[in-house]
Amino acid sequence: TLSIPPDLAGRIPSGATLYIQAREQIQGGAPYAVKRLPIPRFPFAYTIDQGDVLPMFGEGLQFADFDEMYIVVRIDQDGRVGTPDPGDLEGSTPTPVKPGQTDVNIVIDKVY
Repeated sequence: TLSIPPDLAGRIPSGATLYIQAREQIQGGAPYAVKRLPIPRFPFAYTIDQGDVLPMFGEGLQFADFDEMYIVVRIDQDGRVGTPDPGDLEGSTPTPVKPGQTDVNIVIDKVY
């Protein structure tokens, strides 16, 4: 489940985009998989899986084959993934998770 503190929820501008990313590291490197969504109502139940694997990795990348990954969630004000801009919001798993793991709760509580 994704959640956001009420004081930060009020800072989400209209037109912002939610990105859910599976990464090898919290910071740096290309994500393995990305899901792009309009801003939902929070709390929000999410999934990220093989269908979200980026095409640049080709068909050989199997989401389930990773030993562990970090899930990083960003609310991006301008809707363009990449380096966060001032005012973007983010949350992530504090420790790596395994593919298929359930009950991975993330609080979006970091402000750039």
